[in-house]
Amino acid sequence: MIGLDPQNVVERIRAAREPVRLPNLRQSIMVGTIGFTLVSVAMFGLWAIAGHWLTQQFGEIGFYAILGVGFMAAGGGVFQPILIGNNLGRFYALFVGSFLLYAVIWTACYLIAREMGQAQAGEWAGSIIGPALMGALFALTFRAPDQLVRCMAALVLGHSAGYFTGDLFFALESLHNRFGMLLWGLTYGAGFGAGIAASLYWCQTRVREKLTAALADADSA
Repeated sequence: MIGLDPQNVVERIRAAREPVRLPNLRQSIMVGTIGFTLVSVAMFGLWAIAGHWLTQQFGEIGFYAILGVGFMAAGGGVFQPILIGNNLGRFYALFVGSFLLYAVIWTACYLIAREMGQAQAGEWAGSIIGPALMGALFALTFRAPDQLVRCMAALVLGHSAGYFTGDLFFALESLHNRFGMLLWGLTYGAGFGAGIAASLYWCQTRVREKLTAALADADSA
């Protein structure tokens, strides 16, 4: 669809004739966790510093939209080091679309459930449905249907662990302040970033296999 399937990726790599890095799972998770955490802390920092004013100016949904745009604009680029081949532009299209899908679903689940007096249930619903669909979109776009369940699970677990750990900290009286907001950004970014990075690693399994086989053939020739 956007050229992230194994065949197109490998063909572009061969045509470029440039060295290709193949990061392992540990390296991928480290890069994704650190990078997305920095973005997340910046976005939660915006909430801590100007959240009240921005909500007054643009409304609650408008403020959520501002945060979403920030995540989409800055979040995709941090995963560039773990993308095999020169695929950042293509991945950005996928990241923006999938993050927008996740954000809309999470916000809708939360706001609808909150209207019914079940805000926490809405948070849980959004934290399961949104990341699961994001993971599914990753797997399908990379043409990695065999990694579908694994990608969905990684994003749901990573997102939920990061989000609700931060939520628990922020609920403490001593952390119900700006520092607690930043801490929430730290845990959210670390958990979600690790989940996204792991999903990307698994989505690129067939690309790694094709490139490894090609290198082995070249060495034996």
